[in-house]
Amino acid sequence: MLRVRWWQYATGQLAGVPFSDPDAALTEIERRVNEEGMLPYDPVRVTRALLDPAVEEPESGVAPVDGHGATGES
Repeated sequence: MLRVRWWQYATGQLAGVPFSDPDAALTEIERRVNEEGMLPYDPVRVTRALLDPAVEEPESGVAPVDGHGATGES
Protein backbone atom coordinates (compact mmCIF):
# COMPACT_ATOMS: atom_id res chain seq x y z
CA MET A 1 0.00 0.00 0.00
CA LEU A 2 2.91 2.35 0.60
CA ARG A 3 3.92 1.96 -3.03
CA VAL A 4 0.79 3.71 -4.33
CA ARG A 5 0.90 6.46 -1.67
CA TRP A 6 -2.86 6.17 -1.17
CA TRP A 7 -2.89 9.04 1.36
CA GLN A 8 -2.22 11.53 -1.46
CA TYR A 9 -5.70 11.01 -2.90
CA ALA A 10 -8.94 12.59 -1.74
CA THR A 11 -11.56 10.38 -0.15
CA GLY A 12 -13.84 10.90 -3.15
CA GLN A 13 -11.13 9.60 -5.47
CA LEU A 14 -10.86 6.44 -3.38
CA ALA A 15 -14.59 5.75 -3.16
CA GLY A 16 -15.25 2.11 -3.87
CA VAL A 17 -11.68 0.95 -3.26
CA PRO A 18 -11.90 -2.34 -1.32
CA PHE A 19 -9.58 -1.47 1.57
CA SER A 20 -10.72 -4.59 3.45
CA ASP A 21 -8.71 -6.55 0.85
CA PRO A 22 -5.29 -4.85 0.60
CA ASP A 23 -4.25 -6.69 -2.58
CA ALA A 24 -7.47 -5.72 -4.35
CA ALA A 25 -7.16 -2.14 -3.05
CA LEU A 26 -3.63 -1.87 -4.39
CA THR A 27 -4.72 -3.24 -7.76
CA GLU A 28 -7.67 -0.83 -7.97
CA ILE A 29 -5.65 2.26 -7.04
CA GLU A 30 -2.96 1.35 -9.56
CA ARG A 31 -5.64 0.80 -12.21
CA ARG A 32 -7.18 4.21 -11.53
CA VAL A 33 -3.77 5.89 -11.75
CA ASN A 34 -2.63 4.04 -14.87
CA GLU A 35 -5.88 3.74 -16.83
CA GLU A 36 -7.92 6.72 -15.64
CA GLY A 37 -5.05 9.12 -14.98
CA MET A 38 -6.02 9.66 -11.32
CA LEU A 39 -3.72 12.33 -9.88
CA PRO A 40 -2.91 13.11 -6.25
CA TYR A 41 -5.24 15.62 -4.64
CA ASP A 42 -3.49 19.00 -4.58
CA PRO A 43 -5.87 21.64 -3.23
CA VAL A 44 -5.22 25.37 -3.51
CA ARG A 45 -3.95 26.80 -0.23
CA VAL A 46 -6.52 29.36 0.87
CA THR A 47 -5.02 32.55 2.29
CA ARG A 48 -6.53 35.84 3.36
CA ALA A 49 -4.97 37.46 0.29
CA LEU A 50 -6.72 34.93 -1.95
CA LEU A 51 -10.04 35.64 -0.28
CA ASP A 52 -9.56 39.42 -0.30
CA PRO A 53 -6.73 40.68 -2.55
CA ALA A 54 -6.79 44.04 -0.74
CA VAL A 55 -5.51 42.35 2.44
CA GLU A 56 -1.76 41.97 2.73
CA GLU A 57 -0.30 38.94 4.48
CA PRO A 58 1.93 39.85 7.44
CA GLU A 59 5.64 39.23 6.80
CA SER A 60 6.06 37.33 10.07
CA GLY A 61 3.20 34.98 9.39
CA VAL A 62 1.48 36.21 12.56
CA ALA A 63 -2.03 37.42 11.89
CA PRO A 64 -3.17 40.70 13.49
CA VAL A 65 -5.34 40.14 16.56
CA ASP A 66 -7.17 43.45 16.86
CA GLY A 67 -7.65 44.27 13.19
CA HIS A 68 -5.34 47.30 13.49
CA GLY A 69 -2.04 45.55 13.01
CA ALA A 70 -1.41 44.67 16.65
CA THR A 71 -0.61 41.01 17.11
CA GLY A 72 -0.84 40.90 20.84
CA GLU A 73 2.90 40.23 21.05
CA SER A 74 5.00 42.28 23.48
